[in-house]
Amino acid sequence: MDKADSGGRSTLDLAPLPDGQVQFLRIFCSPSGCTRTFRKCDGLVSVDAAHLKGGTQFQIFTMTTYDANRELTLLAFRVVTNEEAVRWYWVLRHYLECFPSVSLLMADEPKGV
Repeated sequence: MDKADSGGRSTLDLAPLPDGQVQFLRIFCSPSGCTRTFRKCDGLVSVDAAHLKGGTQFQIFTMTTYDANRELTLLAFRVVTNEEAVRWYWVLRHYLECFPSVSLLMADEPKGV
């Protein structure tokens, strides 16, 4: 995505397996439009996680804020294998690298934070 959206940010973490294949670990994505939107917001950000359906053990973490029209706006998302403190560390580190001027971060009782 970084090549297609030069102002955005994305990371994909894979783990090599003994048979030469790779296993998905996590992905982070924040398109450039989200970064531009955040510059016009008040700095209040909400972070939350939810389990994905379909028999997987993945979770999606979202970072949202309200835009100038007071509409909920997605800033970034990250899909990880489960909700542990280490995963929250990676999620928050990427969010804060993309949006260093966050003035208040709210979370809904996350485990490990």
